[in-house]
Parts: sequence; structure tokens; C-alpha cells
Amino acid sequence: MPSPKKIYYKRNLPHYQPPGGTFFVTFRLKNSVPMVELKRQQLKQEEEMFAKKHLSQEEINEYHLQCVLANDELLDKIKSGPFFLEEEAIARLVIAKIEQYDGQLYDLLGYCIMPNHVHLLIDTQIQLTDDVSIPEDYVQLQDIMRLIKGGDGCSSKSFVE
Repeated sequence: MPSPKKIYYKRNLPHYQPPGGTFFVTFRLKNSVPMVELKRQQLKQEEEMFAKKHLSQEEINEYHLQCVLANDELLDKIKSGPFFLEEEAIARLVIAKIEQYDGQLYDLLGYCIMPNHVHLLIDTQIQLTDDVSIPEDYVQLQDIMRLIKGGDGCSSKSFVE
């Protein structure tokens, strides 16, 4: 069953997913970053965010961007752990899954397969038929990602195999 339509939700960082939006997404292999390192970075970012409560929304947004870049830099620095995406056959499976929904759930603007993570740029405007309403069968970003990563996240769409 599709997730309820939400424009904003928050885990460690805020996630905005306006219907018809263009999204840059990074996802990584499980255990690609040691848990100690993840916890250290998360704690550091939480402490810094707490200290920045007085900042304007624009300054907070800039800090969030810095956190995303720091997390990406951490992924790039890792020298151990799973690097399954270096294997051509596995990378091709991921590419096929990404391309499977292109033209149906999103316009694929670009992607980059790294040894332990993937960058993806998609535009979901293709799902909107007008500027007024969100279609009942609109598939949100978290469900698109579930489909790409192999889960059956959207039973209401005929694209699920």
C-alpha cells in the first residue's frame, strides 16, 4: 500500500518531497559506513544543529546542505566494507532498476553508480496531470526509492512486478 502523501517529514535531516518535485537522492549499501562512524557524525550534526537554533531558516537550510555534503564525503572516504557496486553485473542490475520506472514514475535526469553508493536525480512532474490536484495514484519519493531498491512499495501502481 502506498505511503500517505506527505510533503515533509523528518528523521535525522528534514526531507521535502513536494509532488512533482525534482529530487537528488543518495542511497548506500548496508554496512558501507561503520556504525561507530555514523553515530559519531550524527551526534556531531545534532550538537551543531542544537547550537544553531537561533539561525534563520535560510541559514539552517544551508547547514542541512553542509550535512548532506559531509555525509557524502564520508561515503567517498570509506576504504573498507561492501563495494558490491564495483562489480559490473551488480551495477547493471541497479541501472536496470533505476531505468525501469523512467518515463512512468519520473524522468531520469542522471545517476552515478559509486562502489558503495548511488546518486540519482529524478523529476516526478511526469506523474502530475494538472497544476491543481495530486492524482490518487501519485507515487511519492519514498515509494519510488522502495521500488528501485527492490521492495514492493506501491501496490496501487501497475509498474510493480
